[in-house]
Amino acid sequence: YADVKTYLFQCKNCKNEWFEYEELETNFFEFLYETYSGPPSPKIIYESGFINLEQGQGFSYLRIPNDKETELFWKKIDEFDVWSWEKEYANNDVLDGFGWELTIKRKGKRKRKIRGYNSCPENEKFFNNFLGCINEFTGYNF
Repeated sequence: YADVKTYLFQCKNCKNEWFEYEELETNFFEFLYETYSGPPSPKIIYESGFINLEQGQGFSYLRIPNDKETELFWKKIDEFDVWSWEKEYANNDVLDGFGWELTIKRKGKRKRKIRGYNSCPENEKFFNNFLGCINEFTGYNF
């Protein structure tokens, strides 16, 4: 397959020191959520089957989700219908608050880049459920 990527990956807590990982999918997302009063947050990146954090100039490995977790995550993303969200959500009446940015690509769907400043799609409960979906999949609590 032309889409197959093979990675040599070191596992710190495995019996085998190195293993090969083949990635057949082209699914990708980056998510950043920041509160203006808090410390800078890392960007969460899912690419080629790996979840990493990017902060400053460095990357740190977070986890490799299994096939069931990955399938469930993309199903939930489709249920949130991020593919129909606006490009930007903004509430300029709030001076301090939160900001977020989502870049997402899924095989068979178009790539989307969506931002929010003190605002989100639908309502707060809907957006908190979306954040919970990302938290559950990545294992990173923001």
